[in-house]
Amino acid sequence: MAISTISSACRTEVSASRLPTRRGHGLPAALQARDAIIGLRMGVEENLRISKTLEKLNRVVNHSALASKFISLFYAELESAGTLVYCNAGHNPPLLYDGLAFRELARGGMILGPNPTSQYERGYETLAPDSVLLAYTDGIVEAVNGADEAFGMDRLRAVIRERAYGSARELVDAMFAAVRGHVGGDTRDDDQTVVAVLRRGSRLDQQEDTRPKER
Repeated sequence: MAISTISSACRTEVSASRLPTRRGHGLPAALQARDAIIGLRMGVEENLRISKTLEKLNRVVNHSALASKFISLFYAELESAGTLVYCNAGHNPPLLYDGLAFRELARGGMILGPNPTSQYERGYETLAPDSVLLAYTDGIVEAVNGADEAFGMDRLRAVIRERAYGSARELVDAMFAAVRGHVGGDTRDDDQTVVAVLRRGSRLDQQEDTRPKER
């Protein structure tokens, strides 16, 4: 199970969409995700450091009777000056694009659950004006076409480059459209989730409705 969550304190545009797998993971997986998010929020409300919050959540997952004791998670806090503090627990590394180069947000530790003594470290980046942060699940990059060719990271980066200066909603919609075009339809073997964060800057100064759309 994969979870991405981002908290922002500066002027950003955020959009997210999720396409569940057609076979679904059922109620146990949904309850597991709910419990993990509640535990994460409790740690944040107690003003614990991100790394300590994940270490505490890791012990809870390890000792729990949840459907699966393996959870990948990416958590980030975006401060008013654009500083991004994050921790990645075995999740696909989100991409930070500044218009010139991509950086992977991989610092953190292993997935939650297997080892109750795992330690996690914080990572730091800067989301400069007009930069893009995109988080995704493996259902996006591992989506395959009839020739068993995965969508892959190169196509993912290409969509980000093309849509970096539009809206967050346009970027998310374009990513799903590209995946559908690659696989030749709307079939899914795994959950597909995309979260896009665009920090408003000189080229992005219009307010838009960025509420997630139901799919």
